[in-house]
Amino acid sequence: MTGQGHAHPDWRDLRTLTGSAEYVPEALDRMLTALTADDATAAYWELDNRVVVQGQLFSAAERVAQEIVGRICGRDYTDAGLPRAVDLLVELAYGEPDQSELELGNDDLGQRCREQIVVGLNCIKALASSDDERTLLGMLDLVDRLDVDTTSKTEFLSRLPGRNWPDTALRRLREIR
Repeated sequence: MTGQGHAHPDWRDLRTLTGSAEYVPEALDRMLTALTADDATAAYWELDNRVVVQGQLFSAAERVAQEIVGRICGRDYTDAGLPRAVDLLVELAYGEPDQSELELGNDDLGQRCREQIVVGLNCIKALASSDDERTLLGMLDLVDRLDVDTTSKTEFLSRLPGRNWPDTALRRLREIR
């Protein structure tokens, strides 16, 4: 897996809803290298149902955000895998720590996930050239949630052509402009 050059904790030491996160690297790789949307979706749900569950984050979430951002910035993904990777980033960006994480003093987990995603926000913005509806919607949601520099955000959104985008992406673009 492509990382961002940082020392990483052992996946076995990170938590998910069901316990250890040792399965996560393989699920991430299957999602990001999937050749079909069905394969990417299957891997996505393995992650979504354990790392972030209905907006509740577990300790593995920060590392997952970092890995996905590294892979997107390194263009290390397939066309089938990218939309689900962006979906997962959106879930992580809007998530907050699970009660079990709060009890362990991990109260800034949501903020740390967002910080990991912000590191690659320019790479994520570059996805605006995609013709995939799910990818475009996710990119717009991430920019809306994470680009706190309103001038930068407004300039970026105003430069988006939006032409030839699916109607749902055009509506979302109008909402956040």
